[in-house]
Amino acid sequence: MSLEHPPVRQGGAYTIQEFCHAHRLSRSKLYQMWDEGIGPRWMYVGTKRLISGEAAADWRREREQAAAAEAENPERYQRRRQRRGP
Repeated sequence: MSLEHPPVRQGGAYTIQEFCHAHRLSRSKLYQMWDEGIGPRWMYVGTKRLISGEAAADWRREREQAAAAEAENPERYQRRRQRRGP
């Protein structure tokens, strides 16, 4: 187990910084994914935006399914990626 990155949580909630660190994403990439409609669900607790452990697990599962679908039909996703840009 890497000491640089904490293990993915099963329960509880992540702050934006904790989520990005645990999933090795930049903050800007996370916001880009939210803009594209493919980021994890989030909630406010007071004024703090959090991502629950369950939402993170669901997001990982969705991303894995999307990657599998892309692998099965790469031409379809390649055209979509070209329209959207890198």
